[in-house]
Amino acid sequence: MNTSTFFGANSKKLGTLITSLLILGLAAVGCVEGIDDEESDPDIQESGVEVYEDARGDTCRDAGLQFVGEAALDWIDCKIDNPPGGDHIYTNPEDFESNGSDPALCAELLKIWMDIRDTEGGEAMDWESLAFNDQPAQPIVAVLVKGGPDANFYYYGDSPQTEDSGLHAPFPPGQQHTWADISHVSFCIGEPVEPDPPPVERELTVSKTVHTTAEGTYLWEIEKS
Repeated sequence: MNTSTFFGANSKKLGTLITSLLILGLAAVGCVEGIDDEESDPDIQESGVEVYEDARGDTCRDAGLQFVGEAALDWIDCKIDNPPGGDHIYTNPEDFESNGSDPALCAELLKIWMDIRDTEGGEAMDWESLAFNDQPAQPIVAVLVKGGPDANFYYYGDSPQTEDSGLHAPFPPGQQHTWADISHVSFCIGEPVEPDPPPVERELTVSKTVHTTAEGTYLWEIEKS
């Protein structure tokens, strides 16, 4: 056997094998990196809606002007400041901050259940708008979740929602591991659902006058005396 021919042929095969392994290894690394990027992408949220980050201001009306436009000027902004952890219901005027819309108006239109819980990513919140006072649950057009100097703005567009889950504040500046603790939440009402007006009670007086007549046949005789 020609030794040089043997090693030459097998060297080519070995080189081809090494090249193939390198290509497969690079492809596998690319797939893993792609998965990691998707999992860490802050735009992918549990709530299933697109989230606008770096929202300005303290109310979702401010954020609405930034991302949606002048339609946000007509929104009713119901702001809850420093919500505690756990689940709570907000429905009284004192539950809402005065630097949003009128707290009395918010209490008239809105009854909100909110649950703030700890997750591996940081504080997250679930919420639900509840029916009360003979009116249906109030649809919410947007929610602003603030923590630290920034906020996440959840906009539901043409499909206002009555519940959502997994909302949270952005990452603090210079940190990409856990979300900032939630400092306040603003619920925005686009077109408020008003309760049906109560039925009007009216009194009805009926009077009736009856006129009667009588007709009959009478037998009579005249006797001559």
